[in-house]
Amino acid sequence: MITCKSNFFKGAVAVLAAVPIVAATTFASAGSAEAAALKGTFHLVGNASATVTTDSLTFNDPNTFNIITSSDSFSAFNSGTVNNISSFGPPIAATNPLIDLGDLDGLDTFTVTAAILDVGNTNFGFTPISISVEGFFTSASGDISKGTGQFTLQASGSRNNVLANLSSGVTASYSAGFLATVPEPATLLGLGVVAAGMAVSRRRNKTIPS
Repeated sequence: MITCKSNFFKGAVAVLAAVPIVAATTFASAGSAEAAALKGTFHLVGNASATVTTDSLTFNDPNTFNIITSSDSFSAFNSGTVNNISSFGPPIAATNPLIDLGDLDGLDTFTVTAAILDVGNTNFGFTPISISVEGFFTSASGDISKGTGQFTLQASGSRNNVLANLSSGVTASYSAGFLATVPEPATLLGLGVVAAGMAVSRRRNKTIPS
């Protein structure tokens, strides 16, 4: 289904039960988490086009963007890179972190856990294609904040034509807006366990011989 209501995201963040809960101490203090976690808003414009299908979003080279407006924690950033979403959901398949702010050091990132596609109504010969995402930001200090965002592509042509072409892919320039908020400690713990599980998975993948 191409369109979906926003409540589709409810319960999108899964807690990885296999990961030890030693990460809990990291989020014991809401005050300290709020001090270090990313929060605020930013808007970006891609340096190249993106291609969207009924179940994927691929960013063409270079997969870089510039931040044009920002607030709070994001005022320190000017650019970044974005990776692909290969299936919408949840469940979702994506190259995480979806967004890396700055210098590709794996710090100050956004991890996507859910994404939905919506095709809007044609206006002045263009039809907006929106991909709403939900997930969490991880700051350089390892603190977690909830995150939501929306990528928008302005596709040329009528809505019916755009819908018909989505099976093979529609390519257009893109922009996006993101919001990060610091959640309650219990939510921080759940998100932290997910982040820890992803880190463990990455380390295991690196140790598997090719």
